[in-house]
Amino acid sequence: MTYRGKKLFFPFLLIASVVGTFIFGLPNSADAVAGPGNFLTGVPGSFANIKVVLTNFSNTNYEPWTLDQARTMFETGAESLTSFFREVSFEKMPVKVQVLGWYKMTSAQSCTASAASEAITLAQSDPAYTNDHGATVFVILAPYGPGSCGWSAQYTRGSNVVYASSFVNDPRTTITHELGHYLGFNHSGFMKCESGSFDDSACGGNNYYEYGDPYDRMGASSVMSHYGAIFKNFVGWFSESNVVDVALEGDFTIEPLESVGTNPKLLRVWRSETEAITVEYRRPVGFDAKLPASFPAALSLDGAILHVARTPANAPVLFDPTPPADVYAAVLGRFHQWYGIYSEIS
Repeated sequence: MTYRGKKLFFPFLLIASVVGTFIFGLPNSADAVAGPGNFLTGVPGSFANIKVVLTNFSNTNYEPWTLDQARTMFETGAESLTSFFREVSFEKMPVKVQVLGWYKMTSAQSCTASAASEAITLAQSDPAYTNDHGATVFVILAPYGPGSCGWSAQYTRGSNVVYASSFVNDPRTTITHELGHYLGFNHSGFMKCESGSFDDSACGGNNYYEYGDPYDRMGASSVMSHYGAIFKNFVGWFSESNVVDVALEGDFTIEPLESVGTNPKLLRVWRSETEAITVEYRRPVGFDAKLPASFPAALSLDGAILHVARTPANAPVLFDPTPPADVYAAVLGRFHQWYGIYSEIS
């Protein structure tokens, strides 16, 4: 994906000329400003081990998978948690997953997290339990009722425990979302801006959807899709060469978010010291292969995906640069253009 810059009067301009080729125009009075370097605040998390603890309450006996089936799902399979984190981190955060259970707790079914310590004790008392080096996250997989509890998975910041319902058909999707929170990621939203300009006064209030980004595992994605470029950069999975701050005229080429490589994957055009428009490019490969068909309407990947990111909000916001706003086609495709107001810093 190539971006070519030329100076304009006051906005910056992004034009999609062919698939994978885009043109950037920057302000006449100044080139792009220098931002703080990242949008997310705090210390990124990391873990080396995931212990998936299969358990039942004292009054439940729900085991939707055998232990061997669960080990394939979470440990060894092509779509396991092991495979997911190896791919999305470019092998920079390989994790060791161990599935343990099934166990029977003494507490009755509830929506509280009070049974976690018992489940962890049962797992650690199992002769199969391995004490591994590095930080460990426990995933307590139990028959929590999504309808009665109001959630299918949850994580409390600062802890090392994720709670997930075994009633969910494929809990890997919710588990990878909650593990994203452990890593320091917030939700990836969508702003419905009918004019295509993020500066539109109509963008806000009821037009903002906190989980609205259908591409990102931290948004509305219903499959185990990749975390967004902003998140990957925050947690250290990008190298310095993977990120370009667009500050001068010229061509900027980025490669797909999913690919392994040292070429740029994230472009940032700073509008102020605390806000930037970011550009990333996805293809339907690897864990993103299911994205196009994962929604009622076909999800487009044929173009640039634009977010506005602010610090210290910690949450990127997807917007559709080609009105009328359509979350399933929020890409800048071939021969389309988008203007965004650029703010100088005095």
